[in-house]
Amino acid sequence: MNPPPIRLAMVGCGQIARHVHLPVLRHLPGVRVTVVADPDPVRRADAARLVPGATPVASVEEAVAHDVDAVAVAVPTGQHAAAALTVLRAGKHLYLEKPLATHPAEAEPVLAAWRRAGVVGMIGFNYRFNPLFVKLRRLIQSGRLGDIRELRSRFTTPTRPLPAWKQTRASGGGVLLDLGSHHFDLLPWLLGRPVEQITAEVRSVNTEADTATVTWRFAGGIRAESFFSLAADRDEDSIEIGPLRVDRYRSGRVARWGGDLPGWYTWQRLRSVGHEPSYTRAWREFLAAIRATRPVSPDLADGCRSLELATRAAGG
Repeated sequence: MNPPPIRLAMVGCGQIARHVHLPVLRHLPGVRVTVVADPDPVRRADAARLVPGATPVASVEEAVAHDVDAVAVAVPTGQHAAAALTVLRAGKHLYLEKPLATHPAEAEPVLAAWRRAGVVGMIGFNYRFNPLFVKLRRLIQSGRLGDIRELRSRFTTPTRPLPAWKQTRASGGGVLLDLGSHHFDLLPWLLGRPVEQITAEVRSVNTEADTATVTWRFAGGIRAESFFSLAADRDEDSIEIGPLRVDRYRSGRVARWGGDLPGWYTWQRLRSVGHEPSYTRAWREFLAAIRATRPVSPDLADGCRSLELATRAAGG
């Protein structure tokens, strides 16, 4: 007999929940969204229509009071740590959107509560599951790229309207927490090496701290440079290592310069929710870890390491 579905509450019904997480979850086997929570009645009503049968409530406290097995938290960044603590203290499995908090001091109680609870705690670094980055990591780990000395990365978006909380660093905004946090996780994971030194030159173009150039040094002498911006001329999420370059938006495969023609990845991307296949793969990993009662990757400790790098880079 098949096990009963995992009952999940979605806390925070903004764009990422309504346009990505809920559309993914309603088509995945073995999980059922039974609660949607948001203080805004319009957003929670819209979310409830996406997952018929789910109970709409206003807060994370109301969500964990229901008979659920797991909770996904997609509230504004400044509320991440408090919401995560509520979920973990209730003994529920947690999927937490990145970044884990606005500052490492907020993250420490979350890690302690997670370890005491003994539940699955996953951070939303879904790009670890992007097929291009998975293949690039395998190539690096195999040694086929030889002695890596340097790499470059870019993660940018054009200027778009931002909610008020994303416009200031204190409330969880700024490019280092928004876009940069993904690469603060992704680059050490790709290389399999710790970061020895990291600094950032941060500028404010349209909103506070919305553009940054980051310089890294990894163990073994590998140097890297990253550029992050919420005020660029286009969407780009690219990594260059030697002759290889991948761009999540434009590459069809892991290819040498000039080889970015339509390929296997292009078709996966176009068929995926949000044109990004890693969301579904990340959710499958989270649900599989719950069913098997095993650790998950990336976990909340990975979220803390990324947050620490963002803070160090900014000189905090």
